[in-house]
Order: sequence, then C-alpha cells, then structure tokens
Amino acid sequence: MSNARATAPPPRPPAAAQASAAPTGQSQMMPAGRAGAPVHAGQQRRREARTTPQLLRIWMLISVASALVFGLVTMLTMINTADAQTRAADNTAQMIRVQEIQAKLLRADALATNAFLIGGLEPADQRADYDAALDDTSRLIVEASQAQPADREALIALNQVVTDYAAAMEQARANNRQGLPAGAAYLEQASTGLRAGAMPVVDSLVQANESRATDEMDSLNAPWLVVLGIICILAQIGCCVWCARRFRRVVNVPLLISTALMALTWIIALSAVSSANASADNLQNSDYQMARNVARARIAGNEAKAQESLGLISHGSPAVSEQAWTTQDAAVRDALEGTGSTALLDDWDTYATEHRAIRKLDDAGKWEEAVKRATGTGTDGANKAFATFDVGAAALVESAGTSTVDTLRSGAWPAIVLAWLLTPAAVAAAVLAGIGIRTRQREYQP
Repeated sequence: MSNARATAPPPRPPAAAQASAAPTGQSQMMPAGRAGAPVHAGQQRRREARTTPQLLRIWMLISVASALVFGLVTMLTMINTADAQTRAADNTAQMIRVQEIQAKLLRADALATNAFLIGGLEPADQRADYDAALDDTSRLIVEASQAQPADREALIALNQVVTDYAAAMEQARANNRQGLPAGAAYLEQASTGLRAGAMPVVDSLVQANESRATDEMDSLNAPWLVVLGIICILAQIGCCVWCARRFRRVVNVPLLISTALMALTWIIALSAVSSANASADNLQNSDYQMARNVARARIAGNEAKAQESLGLISHGSPAVSEQAWTTQDAAVRDALEGTGSTALLDDWDTYATEHRAIRKLDDAGKWEEAVKRATGTGTDGANKAFATFDVGAAALVESAGTSTVDTLRSGAWPAIVLAWLLTPAAVAAAVLAGIGIRTRQREYQP
C-alpha cells in the first residue's frame, strides 16, 4: 500500500513570492526618470558614451583649434594694421600732392594776372616763376596719376583743362604785349575756365584722398582681436581646470605654458594695434592736420592774390573781385586757426595790410599807384609780402606732410615683424596644448 501511494507535487509559491524571487538585475534595467517614467534608451547610451577618453579628445580639439584660430586672426590683424598704415601714408601723400597741384595752378594764375597789370613785356623773373608753376603742375599730375589709379581719369581731364588754360593765357599775354584790348578778354577767359574746369576736379580729388587717408587711420583698431583673444584664452583655462579636477593634479605644464603663450601673444598684439591707433590719432591732430590746413590756407591765399590783380584789371569795377578776396581772406584765417602757426598768420596779416592799401589807392582814383604797389617787389610791395607767406606755407606743408607719411610708413614695419613672430608662437601654443592633453590620455586607466 505504501508503494502505491502517489507523491504529491510541491505546492506552487504564491504570486507575491514569485515576484520577490525575480532576479534583481531585471528590476534595475529600466531606471526611473521624471515622475517614475523610464529614461529613454538613447539618452542612456549618450550618457554612457561620455567617457573620460572621449572628453579628452574633445578638449584637445577645442584647445588646439582655439590656438590655431587665434594665431591666424593675430597674423591677419597685424598684416591688416601694416597695410592700413601704408595705405594711409599713400593717400596722405596723394592728398598733399593734389593740394600742391591746386596751389601751383592758382599761383600761376596769380603771377599771370599780376604781370598783366604791368603791360608790355612782363618781368623775366615773374615769367620764369609762371612757367615753373605750370611745369610743376604737369609733373605733379603725372606723378599723381601713377600713384593713385583711382584718380587717373579725373587727372587726365584736369590735364586737358590746364593745357587749355595755358593756351588761352598765352593769347592774353601776346595781346597784352602789343597793347591790344583783346588781351583782357583772353585773360578773363583763361582765369574763368581755370576756376570752372579745374578747381571742382581738384577739390573732389582732395576730398577723396583725404577721406581715404582718414578712413585708413580710423580703421587702426581691432575689436575682434579683443573678443576672440578672451574666448580662446578662456577655452585654454577651461581645459586646464577640467584636467586638474578630473585627474586631481593642479598643474599640467604643457597646457599652462600654452595658455601663458597665448596670453602673451594676445597682449603683444593688442599693444601693437593700440600703439598704431594712438599714433594715427596723434597725427590727425598734429602733422596731418597741419599739412592739410596749411595747404588749404596756401590755396586760398593764391586765389586771393589773383583776385587782387583781377580787381585792378577791371578798372574801377572791383566789387566782385574784392568780395572774392574777402572770402579767401576768411578761408586763410580759418585754415590757420588751431595750427599754432603764428608766424605764418603774421605773414598773411602783412600781405593783407598791403592789399588794403592797394584797395584804398584804387578806390581813391589812384589806379596807377595802386598797380605799382600791387606789382612792386620792394619791401613795401604786395608781391614781396605775399611771396613770404607763400614760401613759408609751402615749406610748412612739405615738412608736416613728410613727417606724416614717414611716421605712417615706419609704423607698418613693426606690425609685419610681429605677424611673423606671433604666428609661430600661437602654433607653438597649439602644439603644447596637444602635448599636455595627450599626456593625460596616456596616463588614463579606465
């Protein structure tokens, strides 16, 4: 009977017991997220992928790339600084050259109209000065055309006006030598044509070159270098801090040297740009301003001198010419104001006193005496007084202009030298950053 008794199956564990007996690993495969929801599998994989070796590679890319980009921008900034200074020098030289053309043209007209008052054969020295002024004008037009291609078409047109002026003036002088009244008509035609055809062209050329010169000098700053330098250096510092915290080592020597090298490069580059910018600002308030304004004063002075003679040539109808003289007198004084050239202003005052004496004689009906004083070369003559002013102004323009151009050109060389020195320094910083991080990669033990 006992052998026939069947063996009862073991009792099934309750459901709760089965649940508690489940492997613990299965309950941990789906970690709870916000509000008990499981974290997405892709997010989990990305989180697991952020290992230390991968972060090291990312930091290496950031550090090396920031150093190389910084080096490239530094090099381009230095080259642009040098080019801007060179272009500013070229445009300043062209501005002074064109102003000299304008002054020479008006000087030639002042000499021609003054000699016309004498009648007959004009003094040999005055004729020589007139010829020299026109020759200098032609030479300067050629030089200006070669120096600045953008001005070439305008200068070709100007050269034609000068040629027409010279031809008309020769007719006026030929008739005047023979005592023919047509000489005055030719003279008026020549002077009017010069002012109508040449002066607007020259004025536009002066303004264009002045604008180009000041724009180049104003561009001598590099705000992008400031911003980019801060970003790149902070990236290097961030890499140093991360490595120190992750590996529990305070100093990574190659990374530290890389960061210091970038900071030093940044400081030197900013100092060079700031120095160039300060030099340009100083020039605009000193020699550049002196050259530009004194040239304006000289141009206005020669126009005034020509108007003085034209007023006497009109024989009793000087109102228009005198009004023009008054306008140019104000232009001379306005241009000289603030230049500090008291000696030049005194020379102009001496000439202005002579002019007023001439006008007083002419207004009193003493035309011959007025002409004698206007054409005389003695100590009490207007020509002597004006020549002193004109020569002094020309010398001051040349001195200040040469100083401006030389300063700008000499300032370009340090920027070129720094471009070749600082760029390798930035490359060295990139190499050192790579070495520093590579060292940590070799040391890392997963």
